[in-house]
Amino acid sequence: MTTDLTQWLLESDEPWTHYRTLVDLLDRPEDDPQVQAARAEMLAHPQVQALIAEAATWPGYALKRHNDASHPIYKFSTLADFGVRADDPGPVLSHALSEAEGVVEGIAAGIEAVLAHQSPPRELFRVW
Repeated sequence: MTTDLTQWLLESDEPWTHYRTLVDLLDRPEDDPQVQAARAEMLAHPQVQALIAEAATWPGYALKRHNDASHPIYKFSTLADFGVRADDPGPVLSHALSEAEGVVEGIAAGIEAVLAHQSPPRELFRVW
């Protein structure tokens, strides 16, 4: 059953699911060619790029309620869950950099803050 579920996750159309399955469930190292390919595909995905563009508006407006999913802080949370890192090179942050000076530092700070407060220790991902 575990193998079937893992295979199903690996066959997902969502590159972030493929990447997280390789890293979190199969314990593949970041330098593994499959992990690197999955990560590159995830970072280039239009939905990830859109989340990054939306996160670039951070800090944005003041939160009026805790569950405002349109607020940029929730984009950071999703990006962090996907595995996007503040130091990711290339097209991930280059668009934000061209938009406004200092935005990349803001994105980096936001991602680091989310990682520091929301990401559980890696051992908690082990279910098998």
